[in-house]
Amino acid sequence: MGRTSLESLENLPQKESMRHTHHREGWDMKMYYHGTLNHKIVGRYIDNILKKSIGKNFDKVKKHILEAMKEFNIARHEPNLVETILTMKIGEKYMAKYVLDEQGRIQKNKLAEARTAYWAERRKEHATTVKVDNENVTVRLKKTLTDKQINLLKHKLVSNGVALGDWFYNLCCGGTISSEKFQNIVFTVKGKIVGRDKYRLPIMNNDDRDFIESCFEIASGGIRYYFDYKSPEYKQWKKEAQDAKKKEQRELKKRREEQYENALRELYRKEKEEKERNIIDRDRLGFDDESFKYGQKRKKS
Repeated sequence: MGRTSLESLENLPQKESMRHTHHREGWDMKMYYHGTLNHKIVGRYIDNILKKSIGKNFDKVKKHILEAMKEFNIARHEPNLVETILTMKIGEKYMAKYVLDEQGRIQKNKLAEARTAYWAERRKEHATTVKVDNENVTVRLKKTLTDKQINLLKHKLVSNGVALGDWFYNLCCGGTISSEKFQNIVFTVKGKIVGRDKYRLPIMNNDDRDFIESCFEIASGGIRYYFDYKSPEYKQWKKEAQDAKKKEQRELKKRREEQYENALRELYRKEKEEKERNIIDRDRLGFDDESFKYGQKRKKS
């Protein structure tokens, strides 16, 4: 190899361009984020456009979105990101926020809106309800239930594997059951898988469980206080509840530290007793501290 060849090898670049190693499927597709940035950009843009496009023609809106998002319409294993997100947002699926009417116009999904409002109200009710006494709680059927609703309740319980017995007929006659029995019934009712999201996780339909829960009410026990959301009384109770929880956590931490220290002292005590017993056994057998050291010279007798 000549001098010229050696000089050319010495002058070779020491760094490699990232253009080919870090960009697999396009200039904006970096291998280490898999197009998640494009997911956010396209998803947020579609949400904003659909909110303003109620009653408009879907084909025209889709054409506008494709034109506006043509620089971001790619992600890992998603050659058409806009089409994928629109399929999730619009359709007759269980959780789709929008539907198409007979004329191909975008409309809000009233079923999804009602379900969202229902769970928002449930969360709000849970946040503003204070349970004082949870012991000896009994549950009964609501007095406003019709015969048709009771028959539907019976059908849903049987179809979900709940064994009917004297307790159910007692409820129909105005009787009660314990809170534990009611919780066992509710947890027996499993949700149904109605689809999969983009991550292949199951989308659950819990309509049966919600209907069964709505048929019952507290008969006795379970004293509760209700506050207006974000009222001064609610804020005061919230602050007191947070302080009580923090105090409980501090006490729990203190108890655990004491248990740890006691266990450590007990361990040291056992180790000390074992060492003392070993010394007694060593002396009894005629050995001393120098008896078991490696490399020592044997004493002449």
